[in-house]
Amino acid sequence: MAAVTLTALLASPQASAAEPPEPSFQIYNTENNCVDGNNPNGAYIWDCQSVANQYWHLDWTASGFFAIRNAKTDRCLRAAGTFPGPVVTGACDGSKYTLWRNDGRPEGDGWQFLRNAEWQAFLGSLNAPSTANGSGVTLDYPNAPQWPTNVWAFR
Repeated sequence: MAAVTLTALLASPQASAAEPPEPSFQIYNTENNCVDGNNPNGAYIWDCQSVANQYWHLDWTASGFFAIRNAKTDRCLRAAGTFPGPVVTGACDGSKYTLWRNDGRPEGDGWQFLRNAEWQAFLGSLNAPSTANGSGVTLDYPNAPQWPTNVWAFR
């Protein structure tokens, strides 16, 4: 599957509310680690594989933010209740904790920052710059060092 920018995904026609959402993409970083949602309550990075727990789709909102729902668990990426804090998976309740937007990089290289609506912080690797399987994902301060593991693309 070819890489696609989130901007292209956001420009895609939205499915009607009556249609079930389809898993459509992996979220991966420059080290080819994918965000994995296999743990019922957690999110972490893992070597990219063609498994359902590494596939996600967007739940669109009128505000321009979106929820990121896991294809296997049907749970959304969500910020924990404190900042700084981990990114976990949980109920797709439409709260700001579960809503994200993409912030393109000035380099225009197709890599994106994912910013949480509640904390205005970026999705990043908990152990950055480590890319070990099982590393958690967290929210990073907007002015934190931009490790390669804190930028994401979609395929």
